[in-house]
Amino acid sequence: MKLIIIITALFLSTLSDISAIDKKPVKQQKKSAKKTEISGSFRSERKTEKTNKKINGKNALQKNINSAWEVQFAYDVTIGSGTETDGNYFYVSQWNMDSIYKFSMTGEPAGAFSISPVSGIRDLAYDGIYFYGSDASNKIYKMNFTTEQIVDSITCPAYITIRHIAYDIQQNAFWVGDWDTDIYLVNQTGQVIDMIPQVNFELNSMYGSAYDNITSGGPYLWIFDQGGYGCDLAMIKISSGELTGILHDCTSDAGADLFEPIAGGLFIAPNLIPGTVTIGGIMQGQKIFGYNLQTLISNIDVGIEKIISPTMQGSCSLSNQEEITVQIRNFGLTTAANFSVHLNLNNTNYSMDVPGPLNSFQPLTLTFPGTFDFSAPDVYDFTFNTLYSSDQNSTNDTIFHRLITGNGILTVNVLPDSFPNETHWEVFNNFNYNLYGYPLYYMEPGVLQSTEVCVDTNLCYAFSINDSYGDGIFVPGYFEVIFNNELIEHVSDFSSDYYEIPYIGNCDYADIGVTALMSPVSSCFLGYEEFITVIVKNFGTQTVTNPEISFSLNGTMVTEEIPYTLDSQEEVEFTFVNLCDMSALGDYELLLYTQYSSDANPFNDTLRYSIQNYIPASMPYSVNFENDSDNNQLLVENENGDGFTWYLSNTGGINNSSCAYYAFNPNEPANDWLFTKCIEMEAGTDYQLEFFYKVQSGAYPENLKVHLCDAPSSSAAATESLINLTTVIDEEYTAASVIFSVPETGNYFLGWNVYSDLNSWNLFIDNLSVSINTLNLKNTTDKVSVYPNPAKNIVTISATSEIKQIKLFSVYGQLLNTFRTDNSKTSLNISDVPTGMYFIQIETASGLFNKNIIIE
Repeated sequence: MKLIIIITALFLSTLSDISAIDKKPVKQQKKSAKKTEISGSFRSERKTEKTNKKINGKNALQKNINSAWEVQFAYDVTIGSGTETDGNYFYVSQWNMDSIYKFSMTGEPAGAFSISPVSGIRDLAYDGIYFYGSDASNKIYKMNFTTEQIVDSITCPAYITIRHIAYDIQQNAFWVGDWDTDIYLVNQTGQVIDMIPQVNFELNSMYGSAYDNITSGGPYLWIFDQGGYGCDLAMIKISSGELTGILHDCTSDAGADLFEPIAGGLFIAPNLIPGTVTIGGIMQGQKIFGYNLQTLISNIDVGIEKIISPTMQGSCSLSNQEEITVQIRNFGLTTAANFSVHLNLNNTNYSMDVPGPLNSFQPLTLTFPGTFDFSAPDVYDFTFNTLYSSDQNSTNDTIFHRLITGNGILTVNVLPDSFPNETHWEVFNNFNYNLYGYPLYYMEPGVLQSTEVCVDTNLCYAFSINDSYGDGIFVPGYFEVIFNNELIEHVSDFSSDYYEIPYIGNCDYADIGVTALMSPVSSCFLGYEEFITVIVKNFGTQTVTNPEISFSLNGTMVTEEIPYTLDSQEEVEFTFVNLCDMSALGDYELLLYTQYSSDANPFNDTLRYSIQNYIPASMPYSVNFENDSDNNQLLVENENGDGFTWYLSNTGGINNSSCAYYAFNPNEPANDWLFTKCIEMEAGTDYQLEFFYKVQSGAYPENLKVHLCDAPSSSAAATESLINLTTVIDEEYTAASVIFSVPETGNYFLGWNVYSDLNSWNLFIDNLSVSINTLNLKNTTDKVSVYPNPAKNIVTISATSEIKQIKLFSVYGQLLNTFRTDNSKTSLNISDVPTGMYFIQIETASGLFNKNIIIE
C-alpha cells in the first residue's frame, strides 16, 4: 500500500562516513565492514557499536552529564584517530596511514608530514618536548614533530599492546593499554613499574588516555572510551584504580551535531585558552574538541548512581518482604554530609537521612527502612532522588526505575550473526504497551543470548525483532520465543528488517485502532469539500464488526460507522462520507479515534495531525532543510511500501548542515519520492532548478530523477523527468541544474524520485532552489569544471576551450562581479565573497555555461 506521509521536524540521524573510524572489527556494523574495503578512505578505528549499556546484568553507572562541562572549542576535521598538542598546533595521527596532520589552534589545516618508518599511530602523548605513540604494537615511538624525525623507540613487554598512551609527568613514564586490557605504567626503558587491573574499572573500548595531576585529590587517568554512545570520558583515580563515577557522554555537547562520533585520542594541555587547562581529544575523523578541565567537577555534588535491588532480573521470584537498595556517590571534590535520599514508589513517598561524612568520589550503598511487597503481578514505578541544600549539580540527582513482576516466564533466545548490534528485540503488553523486554539489548557475535522476562499469565503480549540493516540474522543464527516452557515460535530464516509474534499468553480480546491518515495532507489548494481517508486495523484476536470512527476538525466532531467486518490483524482503508471545509488559509488540527464497546486497548485508538492550507511558494523558492516551517511542508511517498524512505538529518549536508537523505533497502530496489510544497509558476517563463547531491560511497551508486508534478504524488508526476542522474558515484556534493518551463500557469510540485538498485547505501540532497532564469542560460553537455565546490578562498575554473569571461551572480540573478581571461583554466580569489550559494556564468568559445557554487 502506498502511503503519503508528512516529514515532521524530527531530525533523524544520517549515516555519515563511518568507514574511517578505528573500531574493533569483530563488532563492526555490516555496512561499516564493507566500507573498509574502499581504497583510499580515511577509515576510523572503532571497537564497539553505538549501543546502550547492557541492562540485564551489571547495572551501568549513571552518566554524569554536568552542566559544568564547558566546551571551549570544537573544530571540524575530516581525518584523524589520535591527537595531541604542544600549544602551537594540534597534531593528528591516522591509524591506517603514515602521515601526521597539523591543524592550527583554530582548527585550520596546516599541512602534513611523515616520519619513516612510523606508520599507523593511534593515541599520542607529549612530554613538553617530544611526542610519543604506538602502532598498536608493544613499541612506543619517541618523535620530534619539529624536525619531523624519530628520536628513539621504547620496547615494552610482549604481552602489552599499546593503543592509548598518556605521559605521567610525576613518574616520567607512560600509562598504556589496549581496548580492554589492564593499564600499565612503563618507564623510559619499557619496564612495567605499576599497573591498574581492568577488573577495577571495567572499561572495554579504551582508545585515548590523558594524565591529570590538576584536579584536586589526584592524580587521575582520564580515558576516552568507545562504549555507551561511542564517546565516553571516564575518570579513574590512579591510587585506587577505580572509576570515580564521573562518566561524561561527549555526544551530549561537543559531538551533538555529529553522526556516531567515535572516541579517538585524548590530551590535557594548559593555556590553549588563556588561564585555563583543557582536556580535549578527537572524535575520529570528525572533530577536535576541548573542555575546561577546571570546571568539570563540582565541589559539592551528591547523586544517585545505580539501582541495586529490586531489578527486572529475577522479578518473577520476588516476595512480599523485599528490600529496596540504591547506590549513591559523592561526585564532588569535597566531603559531603547531612543530606537525604528520597523514593517515590507508585505515588507513595519514602525518605532517609544520610549524616555522612562521604568523601570525594566515594560510593555508598543505602537500603530503605522496612520491606516491600512485590509478590503480586504488577508494574512498579520508582523515582529516586537526593536532596542536598548546597548541591551544585542537579543533573545526577534523580533516577527513574520500572519493575514489572509476574507469575510466568517468557524466554527469548537469540543466536546472533556476526553483526549483533543491528538486531534489537522487545516484548510488550498488548493492553497498555508497557515494555517488558529491552528495546536495545546488547549481544555478542555468535553467542546464544537467553533472556527471561517476567510476565503476568493473565495478560497478552507481543514480541518483535528488528534488524536495522534490513537483512535479518544470517544462518546459523536464529531466534525463538518460549512461554512457560512452551515453544511459541522458532525462526531460522529471518531475512528482513522486522518480524512480529503478535499474540503470546491470554489473548482472547478485541482491539480496533487507527494507524494512518491518507488524506488530506498539507497543500496550497485545500477546498470546501475535502475527503478524510484513514487506515483502520484490527489489532486483537477477535473479529470486529462495524466499529465506529470519529474525526474532530478544530473541535467539530463527526462519527461514522465502518461498514466492514475485520478479522484479526486485518486493516482497511476507510473514507468518511462527511466532508470537511479546509478552504481557509491556516492550520487545522485533525483528531482521529476509533470506538468499539469491547475494545481492550485504548492506546492505539487515537491519532492527531496538523494540516496546513498554505499560500503557494513564489519565486525564488529554496529549501536548505534548516527551517522547521519549510520542512513541515515537504511530503514523502514510500512508493514501494517498504520500511526505507527519505528522512531529514541535522548533519550530513553541505558544511555538515541539515539535509535530506534516502536510507537504503538491502532487499528491494528503491522507489521513494520527496516532494516540495506547491510552487506557483507561469507558462512562458523559464525557470532554473538547482540542487546538490552526493552518495555515501562511490562503490554503491545511486539513481535519482526529478519530475514536475501536478500534486505531491508519483501518480501526478510528468512522464518525462527534468533531471535523471544515473549511476551517481559523487562522494562530495555536486551541483545539478536544469532550465525548464511549465505547460500552463498554475501550482506545481517538484518530486525527487530515488530508484536505486537494492543494497545500495545512502543518497543525500541539499540546498534545493527554483528561480526565474534571469540569466538566460542554456543547458549544455560541454565540459566545464568548477572546483573545489564548496570553495573558501580560491576557486578554479577549467574548460575544454578558451574561457573569455566569468560572471558571478547571486541566487536572485544579481550580477556581483565579472572576471576576464583568455585561458582555458583560471583561478579566482573569492576570499571577500560572503558565504552562500552563487551562480557562475562561464563564457567560452563553445558558448555559455551555467554552474552553481557554494562559498564557505
